[in-house]
Amino acid sequence: MDVEFKLHRAPRLRPQEGENPDESYAKTVDVTSQALNDLKSELPTFVAQLRTALEDVKDDGRSHDLVSLQDCQDKLAKLEAALKDVTPEHPIGNRDAPERAKPTFESLFESLSGAAAALDKVRQEIMDKGKQMEPQAPGWATKLLKKVGAFLGLVVAACVFVGVFVGVSHLAIPLTAAYALAGTAATLIAAAGIASQCSAASRLTDYAARQVEYANRQRAYAEYQMDNAEPLQARDAQLNSLRALMIRAERDLTIANIQGLLTEKARQYFSALLTPCEVDSLGNPLAAGERTGRGPKTVALGDGDGSDFRVLLAAILSGHVSLPAEEQAVLAKCLQAEADCRRTPDGLIAFQKNGDLHAALDRLAHQAVYRDGLDTLIFIGDVCHDRFSTNRDASRVIREALHARGAVFLLGNHDDYRSTAANDSEKTPMFGDFAKNKETAKVWHQHQKDVFVRIYYSPDTGLLGVHHGLRLAPGPTIQTPWGFVKFTDNPEVLVRAIQNNDFLPMPTAARDLTLHQKIQLLMSLSEDDAERLNVDLNDMERTLPACTAAGWDEKAEKEVKEWLEDAERNLLGGWTAVLERYHSDEHKVFQLTNFRPTIAQTRALAKALKNPDRPVTFLKGHHEYQESGDQVISGNARAKAVAFRPVAYAILCGPAPPPGAENPLAKRAGNPWEALPRFPAEKLVRESSGKVAG
Repeated sequence: MDVEFKLHRAPRLRPQEGENPDESYAKTVDVTSQALNDLKSELPTFVAQLRTALEDVKDDGRSHDLVSLQDCQDKLAKLEAALKDVTPEHPIGNRDAPERAKPTFESLFESLSGAAAALDKVRQEIMDKGKQMEPQAPGWATKLLKKVGAFLGLVVAACVFVGVFVGVSHLAIPLTAAYALAGTAATLIAAAGIASQCSAASRLTDYAARQVEYANRQRAYAEYQMDNAEPLQARDAQLNSLRALMIRAERDLTIANIQGLLTEKARQYFSALLTPCEVDSLGNPLAAGERTGRGPKTVALGDGDGSDFRVLLAAILSGHVSLPAEEQAVLAKCLQAEADCRRTPDGLIAFQKNGDLHAALDRLAHQAVYRDGLDTLIFIGDVCHDRFSTNRDASRVIREALHARGAVFLLGNHDDYRSTAANDSEKTPMFGDFAKNKETAKVWHQHQKDVFVRIYYSPDTGLLGVHHGLRLAPGPTIQTPWGFVKFTDNPEVLVRAIQNNDFLPMPTAARDLTLHQKIQLLMSLSEDDAERLNVDLNDMERTLPACTAAGWDEKAEKEVKEWLEDAERNLLGGWTAVLERYHSDEHKVFQLTNFRPTIAQTRALAKALKNPDRPVTFLKGHHEYQESGDQVISGNARAKAVAFRPVAYAILCGPAPPPGAENPLAKRAGNPWEALPRFPAEKLVRESSGKVAG
């Protein structure tokens, strides 16, 4: 059963208008965190195991290979002590609380984030050891082919190629490969002795000696891994499980703290991000008993509307970002400003020009701790060049850091750099034109290419994301914001077609148009285009049969032809005018905004792609309202009940984990940390500074 921890609000940077600053200390927020409970109950055993293993290595008169482990043990012990005093009767308080022994939010959060960072260092060091163990292959070795003769050159090449062949990953090389490398390097020493007259012989001898040294270490590690395979797997599982618990507990405290710093109005406005709606992989809301704070999940932020503060909040939810306590107060202040912003042009302009928000976002961008997250993180689009932009220079820092750690950014119409204003007379707050921005279109173009993707598909979860959504078209084809592609029921083929620009060509001459292409052209018109060309799009929607994956039957084809004959008589400028508009550069840019398939149309395509072995659920935004279920998750910030509210979804992919599944020591006997390697100091892997210079 979850324990509710009382969290007293940390002080704001500035009191809200009409609020007594002292009153902020009196308010509390209930924190229900299963992860924090698991940490409190499981951490003492983990710390005891680690302490025992470290003492045993020390008593043995030797050392282990993980230099970050001792600091990790110290940080974990500090966190263990901090958690002992946190109970329902003695909750987390602020630094002015009367119970002096009670940990403050700041002190507990500092211990928690410090321990999580220390675990990350151990985890990273284990991965880095594999890279450090790889034999050296300096560029100068290849030059010896011409300088020291064919025989010596071939031996050097052999050593280099064997080194590449046995390149290690997480120290897991075959034992036979380690012995082979040692033998090859020893032969190289002999070859260097034969060629002692050469000017490069001394360097080659040193290189060969180091290869033997690396080979011996690799051989020792290969033997160590073979002898301790099971406890090493348990050790890795412990690290990953404990890290997940810490990050989730840290997230729970952070979200509760930010929520406590917001007004009731702002809490309502950001409610979907503070407590995301949990749905299954088809978008259907989870029943109360199925809801879980643990993975595997996908965190999907709906239309971002240019708000980097929402981006950071979503990244905190997925575990990709940790914010120090002071920066949490800064983020809360910025979120409050967005909630209070008037949705008028003047109000949005003032928001975008706000120098305090510019400085705050710059601070958040550089003070945030970016890391590998726990959940998949997807942004459905419109995260820049939109109405809640403030400091677009700092926003690039945030997106690029998250992208480097696996976050997915779907390209929205507002994310296309071409949507920004060309001159002052065209400026509009709806595209963030008054936000801080010192970079050129060239920089934004490169940023767009580096960070954003048009389409995302995960075979493991069946999630397929396009900011706008997609819809069936005649042919049969699939209409996208960038053109039409041939219909396929294979999502991977669809993704490749869109990524590779494999769009179906449209004729330039009216006489070459087919019946299906004429309807496709009309489907591509915006409302303004249709009015100018005298096309009734609503009448077309009502009259024409719905497109299907199988196309139209004979009866439907007849209905299309009859409707089209009437439409052609009233078409101003004829099909030539429609084609000119379709092929214009302006239309290609406007189409990114004007292409608005409905939820129903996107759902129809999801069902057409449906395969018992490969179900597909669309992630979309851009048009209509928030809705999830029946193979569509629509993340638009507009809602049915209210005019405007940000949205995020926590998508559970696969069955909910059983209770205790993420507890680090659940159902694991023994002490896996007893498998720490015990090597004399001279046998330890050298740091990169000791490597041979090329």
